Amino acid sequence: MTAEQPGATEYLVGSWPGQLRVTRYPREDAPRVVFLHGGSHTRACWSSTPDRRAGWAPQFAASGYDVHIVDYIDIGRSYPVLERTAEEVLDGLAALLRRIGPAALVGHSLGGGLAIKATERVPDLVEAAVLLAPASVEVRNPGVLPARAGEAAILPREVAVEYLANAPKFPKADLEAWLATLVSYSPHLRNAGSGATPELKVDPDRAAVWRTVPALLLLAEEDRTVAPATAARTAQAMGVPPTLLGADWNLPGHGHMFIVERDSEAIADRVLGWLAGARQARR
Repeated sequence: MTAEQPGATEYLVGSWPGQLRVTRYPREDAPRVVFLHGGSHTRACWSSTPDRRAGWAPQFAASGYDVHIVDYIDIGRSYPVLERTAEEVLDGLAALLRRIGPAALVGHSLGGGLAIKATERVPDLVEAAVLLAPASVEVRNPGVLPARAGEAAILPREVAVEYLANAPKFPKADLEAWLATLVSYSPHLRNAGSGATPELKVDPDRAAVWRTVPALLLLAEEDRTVAPATAARTAQAMGVPPTLLGADWNLPGHGHMFIVERDSEAIADRVLGWLAGARQARR
């Protein structure tokens, strides 16, 4: 868990109802990175993998980053209020960036969709956006049933196994450990992340943002939740070319949860290299 990272600290940021809880692996005078998790997950998905390997957050910390890991309202260790919206989470993310200063955003699934909108809102505070299988909301995701207001959005076990744990690289021997980390979350976030509501759609009036903020849109060929063909609509709306793990990076066999699958370290290494190049290009 993140709290076990040596030197880790925690803080709250933003005003109610947009307040978030953030775990930090502090490193002064270092480039900052903010990790945003997906729906049904918590900050724990960035700290370790189901088969007990170190996750992306400690890997980035070891590579010299000042790491900030967010838990959204309703999820994990943030306050359990089911009525919070994507707009309110974005208020909290904007407050976080204003507090810590310019940072790279690394968002997975729902977190990728939130990273897109946070970048549109405060582009001067986003050094780069790494969008990992980002919630593809330009078209409605027919595989995700809309959540009803006032009822927690819960990912059924059979859906989690079929759509998130299906890939060859998923550590199936540790499936139960991963399933135990899944949580319920806001119905508003579920509906925004599935395209049932428009809060996370790419804003065509903000398209110029993506000509100044470097963006990596990374997809997995075995992903049944954010299929590459569907995610291509997001890439088109942003004007950002998608990158495929197998075809482009020679890292095949991955699905939606590639941030915790076997060889996730190799993916993180490639992302670290991409971020280094993006920082160099902006100097």
